[in-house]
Amino acid sequence: MKNRTFPLMNFSLLMMLSFFSVSEAVASSSDTEFTARVKNNTCSISGLTDYNIGSIGEGIQTYFPAFKIKIECGTSTVNTELYANVLNGTLADSHTVNMGNAKKDIYMNLYLPDERNHPVYFDSSQPFCTGDKTRDCTIEPFINLRKTDDVGDFSVSISFTLKHS
Repeated sequence: MKNRTFPLMNFSLLMMLSFFSVSEAVASSSDTEFTARVKNNTCSISGLTDYNIGSIGEGIQTYFPAFKIKIECGTSTVNTELYANVLNGTLADSHTVNMGNAKKDIYMNLYLPDERNHPVYFDSSQPFCTGDKTRDCTIEPFINLRKTDDVGDFSVSISFTLKHS
């Protein structure tokens, strides 16, 4: 009988060990949180802050050297529109501004056509140089000064605003 007890004990011991092995194989888990920030792609605007036309004679109607407004979007694709607004000066119409001289009753008219010869509207009513990538917006000032006996200094300030659409 002793021979039979030993195998039975071995069998019982093996069963107990396998039981413990299964009970120790408990599943474990790990939680992972994924985060992200959604940011608006933006573009920046740069260009001349001062454009000096210089000295001109009366009765002139001519274009002056073009200047560029740079819209930089990097590698992003962002729909943007450029607008113009007169800060000081008097609108003759939506796309012509009188560069008045406060001391004189004379006006010099400024008109800014874009590279397609379309007018730049000075009342922010119409965008120009629209697009979705980095680009240069070329503007060629046109001056109309009627014949006059008066002389003086003239100026106008125009704000260019880039809007993301």
